[in-house]
Amino acid sequence: MGDQLLYEGGWKVAEELRSKVTRVRVAPQVKKIPGHAFFLCDKLIELQLNEGLEVIGESSFERCKSLQSVAVPSNVIELGWRAFADCSGLIELQLKEGVQVIGVNVFRNCTALKL
Repeated sequence: MGDQLLYEGGWKVAEELRSKVTRVRVAPQVKKIPGHAFFLCDKLIELQLNEGLEVIGESSFERCKSLQSVAVPSNVIELGWRAFADCSGLIELQLKEGVQVIGVNVFRNCTALKL
């Protein structure tokens, strides 16, 4: 089955959860997902970002190879460098017009993503 996680902010997902978590919902009060927060959560399939989110930090979802779809909310103004790099299973991306800063290699090696 896998584990669902309600992310309420802070630094990184605990090492022991990285190989287990399959679904993440970001809590409404979270404004920023810090760098490397979900780095190498390779079983993460579903990601639900909140409308209050403003920043997705560097490498925050890098190497989440099972992640298939991402809808970036309209309040997000920054995608940090390599935020979704090496997400080889990512096939759908919804970006709203609020994004002002897109870091280097944000979608590097997202080979299934059709732009």
